[in-house]
Amino acid sequence: MDFDLRTTDSAYSFVLDALGITGEQFIDEYIVECDRDYERLWEKYYRQLKHIDTSKIRIWAFHITGSLDHCQSIMHEGLRNLHHALSAGSIMADVFRKYGLEFDVDNKVMYFNGIAYDVDYGKYRNRCNLYGKDELLSRIAHRLCRDFCVNGFMCNDDFRSYGFDVYIRPEFILDLVNMFPELAELDLEWRRCSTSYKVNFFAYLDQLERYNFDLDEYRDPPYAMWDGLDDNDKTIKWMLGRAIDRAFGELNNSYLYVRSNFYIPAEQISDCERI
Repeated sequence: MDFDLRTTDSAYSFVLDALGITGEQFIDEYIVECDRDYERLWEKYYRQLKHIDTSKIRIWAFHITGSLDHCQSIMHEGLRNLHHALSAGSIMADVFRKYGLEFDVDNKVMYFNGIAYDVDYGKYRNRCNLYGKDELLSRIAHRLCRDFCVNGFMCNDDFRSYGFDVYIRPEFILDLVNMFPELAELDLEWRRCSTSYKVNFFAYLDQLERYNFDLDEYRDPPYAMWDGLDDNDKTIKWMLGRAIDRAFGELNNSYLYVRSNFYIPAEQISDCERI
């Protein structure tokens, strides 16, 4: 089964597959009988829905990138996290080195023009009133230590509205330019040489962060009786509810975050679409 919010049609297909009904039946039951009350629809189909094994569902999304090699490395190696992108031999590491920038990710050290900078986020996290270079370093440290996972969109009808020009060059470069204005040339080179792509891929539940599906949301649960459901029931209820919203044009943006210690292997990438 495919959970695919990328288009309204694919979201609607998931709804019908999960419920095991036709489009006409769905309209009759959800619109007419349940008066578009999702909780009533859930209760009616709960016995059927609870038997869906969410661990086997392919969850589709797309990643936006400004690629310097027309996604050849992505198609060969898969979608890797920032740590891998900064490792020796990668395209990003090679370009950064041209501008005097290197990273020792394991030891949480950044080098620029031979000068070492501490990018251990633990040393900045609890400090108040950071300003100047320390504030800029803390942003880089946060990116390296806390925000380095592969991410994408389950749906987004206007990805350019996300900002930061992520479809032209990595967002991380913006943090580096803020810290070292001399790297503006690096930013310009990447923009000039890159080609924008949408990388379509799927992932499985155990490859993704739990918060994608509000699994641990107790104080502000997305649906009724949330804390009484097990993880499988929560996930299918979340998926079905979001798919209905998407099918009716009520959901235009939804993020997806891969677990930090995982990546998307090449065989889970369907294609790289030039944009």
